[in-house]
Amino acid sequence: MKDLNILCVDHSDSRLISELLSCLGAQVLTVGSGREAQTQLAERHFDIVITDYNLPDTDGLVFVRWVRTRFPDMPLLLLASYGAYGIAAEAILAGASDFIAKHPGNHHLDILPAAISKAVNQANAAGEAARMQVQLQAQRVQSEGALRALAAAGNQSWNGDQLFRVLCDQAPIGIFLTDAAGACVYANEEWHEISGLSLTQLLGHPWTQAVHEDDLAAVLAAWQETTGSGSRFTIETRFLHANGQVRNVHARANAVRDKHGAIFGFVGTVEDVTEHTRLEDSLHEAKRGLRTILDNAPAMIAHYDADLMLRYANPAYLAWFGITLDTQRGQHISEVIGQALFELNQPVFKTVLSGQPVSVERSIRDRNGQLRHVLVSFVPDRRSDVISGFFVFFNDDTDSHKTEQALRAREDQLQTVLDNMPALISYWDSELRLCLANRAYMPIYGKSPEEIVGRPMQEIVGEQIYRLNLPYVQGALSGHPQEFERQNAIADGSERVGMVTYIPDIDAGKVKGFFLTGLRYHRAQAYRGSLV
Repeated sequence: MKDLNILCVDHSDSRLISELLSCLGAQVLTVGSGREAQTQLAERHFDIVITDYNLPDTDGLVFVRWVRTRFPDMPLLLLASYGAYGIAAEAILAGASDFIAKHPGNHHLDILPAAISKAVNQANAAGEAARMQVQLQAQRVQSEGALRALAAAGNQSWNGDQLFRVLCDQAPIGIFLTDAAGACVYANEEWHEISGLSLTQLLGHPWTQAVHEDDLAAVLAAWQETTGSGSRFTIETRFLHANGQVRNVHARANAVRDKHGAIFGFVGTVEDVTEHTRLEDSLHEAKRGLRTILDNAPAMIAHYDADLMLRYANPAYLAWFGITLDTQRGQHISEVIGQALFELNQPVFKTVLSGQPVSVERSIRDRNGQLRHVLVSFVPDRRSDVISGFFVFFNDDTDSHKTEQALRAREDQLQTVLDNMPALISYWDSELRLCLANRAYMPIYGKSPEEIVGRPMQEIVGEQIYRLNLPYVQGALSGHPQEFERQNAIADGSERVGMVTYIPDIDAGKVKGFFLTGLRYHRAQAYRGSLV
């Protein structure tokens, strides 16, 4: 954590995150928008990016994909609301190193440092693995090329070839030579370093004596096949070093033949790939973790290639359509989801394969014939600016949809009741903005409730009447009911007089606003104010 340069993209929790990470020795730069982050990434080096899902100028997943496209090796953490597990899977697939759910009590800050260290270490491991692969390949080509040239120019005997031995001893890869029976006649310094065996221990004995006992049977079987037929030998195995350490190695050997084609020896190489294997294991574990997240995500997730062939689907997706991945992998999407749904979504497929994400709502039947309401997101699979397919994420939102429809129906019923009451009914929040009004307000202001809802009291009633009623408003916002009589001039020029009541809306001891009821009468009184 110490000396890490961290870019934090968050307009809500950035102060807390910055203070926490700064105390741990990190250098933290905080910005409040995706655009600011893009500018900073273009100008400065950062070891990791931490971004919120909710950014004021862009979607967090869009920003993640932008970073991954331009900085493919950059570790990146995405923070989102607690319980947003559907976003977690989308974030990982979009290129995030990890996903952290924000906890209402800020408990997510407790795990943030460990998540940062893990993401940075995994990124470093991936980069080191790639570098080692290039280096090992170059060493292999260099060493084997030199050996082939020397063997071709030699006199079909290993004795007296001083140039050969000098080159081999300087090679950064283990090299050994055997006779036709497979007994060692030479090994360079790097081979001794990898095995821990001295030249005395090696000469006249099989090179396989350095192999770990658990791997020895398989190596001997492969080596005997090579010495018997002259075929190319290649195997990944383990050496047990003389100091007790276990090393992963990649061994290769080729037969050396005389001008008549008879085998008179073998030349082989041994690479110590212990660190490379460790890094590959680390990457494999990271991929296994990602697969675990996808396989256990409640959201239904699938991946299709650019030809609309199914490449992956998690258990939730498979269960929805009543299919198995073994039978459907490689099948066209129309065979997976059905022809009718395929034709309905063809415009969506065209759009997402052009590089644009798409979100839709659909009412479709599940495998049991039940009509369900689902929310579906299609996300392009962008690799090096080439769209190689797309991911599908969808959630069964039927229960929430039904609840929302029921609430909407009840709200409509309530509004109908309110609109047919002869009294004025309204609700004002603590900032004196009108949140609800029934149709009885139309004769007073000559405007429908929809035209005045959301506007401040001062704008609706005017400065003079606002000041006249302000003491009663302040009393209601202090938690005390208010009742008074008022005369009001309405839009048609006539006047109405009524009793006005302000009822405080108190929740957990805090006044959130107040309800207004105004009962109108038809007798005139002296003008004293306004019904609002």
